[in-house]
Amino acid sequence: MSQEQYFQMFQNYCKGANSVTIFAKFLFKNILPAVEEAIYNQIKLHIIDSMKCNNPAFSGNRCNLENHILRYLAMQKNFEFYDEYIHNPKSYFKRFIGEHVEIFCKDYKKLQEMFRGRLEEIKLCILRICTEVSEEVNLKNGNASMWLDHYCKKLGAHMVINRESLTSIQDENISDTKFLKDMIAKYLEEVVKSENMKKVDASSQHLHLLKQKTTEILFKQLEGCWAQCPFCKAICTNTITNHSGDHRVQFHRSGAIGHFCYHETDEFSIDFCTTKVCSDRTFRSCSSGNYIPYKSYRDGGDPYDKWMISSSRPLFRWISTYRHSSPAPRRCKMPWRLCWRGRSFVGQRPPGSCQGGGEAGGCW
Repeated sequence: MSQEQYFQMFQNYCKGANSVTIFAKFLFKNILPAVEEAIYNQIKLHIIDSMKCNNPAFSGNRCNLENHILRYLAMQKNFEFYDEYIHNPKSYFKRFIGEHVEIFCKDYKKLQEMFRGRLEEIKLCILRICTEVSEEVNLKNGNASMWLDHYCKKLGAHMVINRESLTSIQDENISDTKFLKDMIAKYLEEVVKSENMKKVDASSQHLHLLKQKTTEILFKQLEGCWAQCPFCKAICTNTITNHSGDHRVQFHRSGAIGHFCYHETDEFSIDFCTTKVCSDRTFRSCSSGNYIPYKSYRDGGDPYDKWMISSSRPLFRWISTYRHSSPAPRRCKMPWRLCWRGRSFVGQRPPGSCQGGGEAGGCW
């Protein structure tokens, strides 16, 4: 116990305060941070449940979330977002979740109602446990130390309480347990009516931490394997991080997304991985630099040997671009460039930096 705390207790004695008042005040002062933390923990879970129930993007697994992200990207038409999604999907998924948590938390009135509701629940819980513990200790003719042991144990199911921080009051006389409950109720009511608990707005530090923690929890719940196909950068659909077995995806994509170009050209390879693995073409392994037949792609070593890519018929062989007044589809021969409705979004990858071998292959 600190010198300041001893001095405060001495002052209370000098003012004529009895042991129960000192006990209740010191107890509540020490459990108040745990009370606030418990309230915000409950609100976090309530926000997550609400978002999962009311927002289709979060109502399923990560594959469902990715479908909604792709729709969102299509509507935004922002190449920087696409670039982050392709090259750092984990970061973009977390950003997307954080943006939706931010939108939810802008309804300050709703948050205030949630906060007041959780605070009232915690208040009733503390008073109920106080009554139960007092009855148990009175039956056993126990003392303040026994009361604290029982109280911290029961309250520990709802919040984190440090019993050791209360050793300085375990020798107080608290025979009047009804008065003790009344004093705890009084301090709780003061907290309920305090300015801190009345207002939730954008400047609140609690709100900032609430949004941050909610985003982290929701992200972890929807997280899975983040391995990307070495050819097209599609994300493994397994919902378990560090899962056993091969990586797989439901749908592969054009090799252009993985920056695969034809050998010594800036012309993208637009075929899908599932088409390439049943062809006679080759690619140059990023790890070894050797030329590997697509049919034996697993011989390329890490990361190729960790993927299961099933062969299928070609899905697309042409990409349509509309620049200026030319509506005719043509073969994509642009260095890391996306054309969309007359506008060119140029990425950060430098032209001519691809390496390749064989008919189509290579890496950036």
